[in-house]
Amino acid sequence: MLIQTSIYAGAYDGPTMFVKAYNSAKVGPADYTCDGTDDNVEIQAAIDALTKGGTVELSDGTFRIGDTIRIKGGLTIRGQGQYGTEMVAKQGLNKDMLSYSESTNQYFFQMINLTMSGGNNFTTPNTVGRGLVANNKLNDGYITKCFIRYFPQNAVYLGTGWGWVLDASVIEYNAKYGGRALEIVTGRGARIYNCKIMENYAENIYLWSTYETSIYGCYMRAETNKNGIALIDADRTVIVGNHFAADKAGSTSVYLRYDTDDAVVNGNSFSGAAGAKTAIKIDHGGTQSVDGTTISGNSIHGYTNAIEWAQGNASVDTKVIGNSGTDVTYSSGSPTLDPASVSQLDISLNKITATLPDGDYSGQIATIVLTTQTYPPYGVATVTVPNYGSGIDNSCTMSSTDDMWSLMWNAAAGKWFDVIKKVSSCP
Repeated sequence: MLIQTSIYAGAYDGPTMFVKAYNSAKVGPADYTCDGTDDNVEIQAAIDALTKGGTVELSDGTFRIGDTIRIKGGLTIRGQGQYGTEMVAKQGLNKDMLSYSESTNQYFFQMINLTMSGGNNFTTPNTVGRGLVANNKLNDGYITKCFIRYFPQNAVYLGTGWGWVLDASVIEYNAKYGGRALEIVTGRGARIYNCKIMENYAENIYLWSTYETSIYGCYMRAETNKNGIALIDADRTVIVGNHFAADKAGSTSVYLRYDTDDAVVNGNSFSGAAGAKTAIKIDHGGTQSVDGTTISGNSIHGYTNAIEWAQGNASVDTKVIGNSGTDVTYSSGSPTLDPASVSQLDISLNKITATLPDGDYSGQIATIVLTTQTYPPYGVATVTVPNYGSGIDNSCTMSSTDDMWSLMWNAAAGKWFDVIKKVSSCP
């Protein structure tokens, strides 16, 4: 047994158990040698032998997994590279491949340099289970340089844990029959960066009731009628510096829903084609608002809607600033936008055209701020606000070149009122 030092200094130090695959090219002894039948038995024995934590090092070759492997805190599972070491589900596994289900908090699990496969292809997987599952209180996990594929449900499912990091990994061809590719539920402080997550049959990333998740430097592509990233009550999520591609009909790249507050979507590139629906969608979901959201500095091209504001409850302090793209639509079309949803909506410095739908804005103080600058050349932005009430022509088109304009609905007067400078086209 060797002493292995972790990249997290002091966190995973301990003995190393070496497990050799049945078809490994490595010559020499091993702590455990597999026969290619139920290799989970030898891997589990190596894990259990590390009573105080340590490393299970897998050789090159293929490990056939016939039952769930139980993981724990303080454990590192290390392979010889994504194309060097593969753990593949046996036909009929029908269970999760790696699982943590203890009821107490444990810390510092690592998985490095290997491939996990739910079968030999995505059409006919060998299992109905998931890849890596941490259902309870496994915190500060780290997955790096891994390839996770062909699981018919979640490739990775993380529940309640804090501080997980997913880095420099590929997640493809998962979730054909349920779940999402990467799903995090009620976790906090997760970081996902430098990953490629695409060709999955459901959401690439799904965050539910999470807090302070960061996603940056990733490449993601949404599939037909699916979302690249879906956020539900996922507060303070930061999505920065990613590239989103969507070339399938009805796909949405970033979907913010149901009480997701204080999110930041900044500096991303969105490339849509072949019927891609929406780059960024905000959907309040009835009584739950999406507040404090900032959408800024994104480059959006090729989508039917660059930014879509679906019907729902009022949003407070939402800013859509400095994006370049083809269009911003503040309505899902049917039903039309609740006028309350445009309250305190800032659409400054966007190289876009925005149209708000007709509707009853009485009793609302709907503020729209529009700013463009002559240098740098953001271009001229135009906002068209709707008629109030049927048969009453009090619509208004507001354009700006180098000044800031603020337009507010005056419920008592029954018209839009410019609070900064007179706009001649407004009644």
